[in-house]
Amino acid sequence: MHVQRLPTRDARFDAARLRVAEPAPHFSSGWIAYREAQGYRPAWLLLSSRAGTPVACGVAWVKRPRWRPWVRPHALLDRLPWPLVGSDAASAATHQSIAHALVDHFEQAGFARAEIESFDGPWPAPDLAALGCTSRERLEFLLDLRAKTEERFAAIKSSHRRKVRDAEKAEVTVADETGTTSLALLHELQGHTQERREGRGETMSLPEAQQYERLGRCFVGGGSGRLFVGRKDGAAVSAILCGVEGSRAYYLMGGTSPAGFACNAATMVLWRASVLLAERGVVEMNLGGVPREAEQEGHAEHGLWRFKEGFGPRRVECRSGVWQRGTRR
Repeated sequence: MHVQRLPTRDARFDAARLRVAEPAPHFSSGWIAYREAQGYRPAWLLLSSRAGTPVACGVAWVKRPRWRPWVRPHALLDRLPWPLVGSDAASAATHQSIAHALVDHFEQAGFARAEIESFDGPWPAPDLAALGCTSRERLEFLLDLRAKTEERFAAIKSSHRRKVRDAEKAEVTVADETGTTSLALLHELQGHTQERREGRGETMSLPEAQQYERLGRCFVGGGSGRLFVGRKDGAAVSAILCGVEGSRAYYLMGGTSPAGFACNAATMVLWRASVLLAERGVVEMNLGGVPREAEQEGHAEHGLWRFKEGFGPRRVECRSGVWQRGTRR
């Protein structure tokens, strides 16, 4: 398989993008603007068979020290390139071939490092360790929003239904506040969540305030993000930021204050967000993921695993990896 790095997002890339099997969230204009604001340069990737037939397309985010051009660049991929419709997109062999071609490309192009994340797939996951990558296993949770609201509510775990009702009794209200509320609010609420999780022995990295400003200006301002806020007596107690691309949505981040935690507002906000997104035509919501081992009791993120699992989603196995020059077998 051959990898082309297109200098711009030209007609060949756009034509290939129209043939991806599913709406691809990280191709959205808002996400692209956000990554560029972080200092990354997009490298548009078009993968073709030896016969020249396009097989997949994607984007790698490249960083190189501006004033040190002799330093090897590193790349970040939110996920592997998407297989095109008709290329056996669900095949493990296809995903493995894409990953193999990608690692070959970074090695031949002189990169020092490539981080291959796995948000939103692919499924089945490729064997990155076989390509010399340090890999980690993840679970993601996909929530089907096509059924009627009452049917979906009946399908979530009884403990989650109770928490939603508890929040309703506490008079928590949830609204889409996109464009009217600054993401600085989310930063504040995530600070509370960080303190709570660290108290339980978990680790949570809180992004700097500038990152929320970039997300608000580029991602939300570009029409790719939705902010859902839960309030009690007018005060914000829980909020989540979701991305939306076509008929699919994906959870990015959320936070809850001590008052919101006490009245189960987080469960209420995520539930109501799924209802509001379904009303906008979204048919599937990716709730994000956790490490594969979080399924085991005693793991620091087992509580997060139970929280996501409680909404009755479909679980899928993912794999992320890091390739570094000199580690290829």
